[in-house]
Amino acid sequence: MLLHTFNTPEAFSQHRQRINIEDKVLFIEDGVYSSNQTLDIQCKRVMALAEDCQLRGIVPAESVQLIDYNDWVQLCTEVDNHLSWY
Repeated sequence: MLLHTFNTPEAFSQHRQRINIEDKVLFIEDGVYSSNQTLDIQCKRVMALAEDCQLRGIVPAESVQLIDYNDWVQLCTEVDNHLSWY
């Protein structure tokens, strides 16, 4: 299981096809702009960093779970690998 973090909408557009059904997705920084649209991906869990959403005035789609930094650290301990897409 992989954790994919996307920090820009462009990174998400370019690499979304690399997400597998067992993976998890986290939107951070400007990547949270991708979280407020309908996401055509199938994976275990889709999340957005709450602080980044709040700073940008973004309300994520209903299917996107908001998490904080502590949750992110915990998440990193649960996955096999972590890929950051910029």
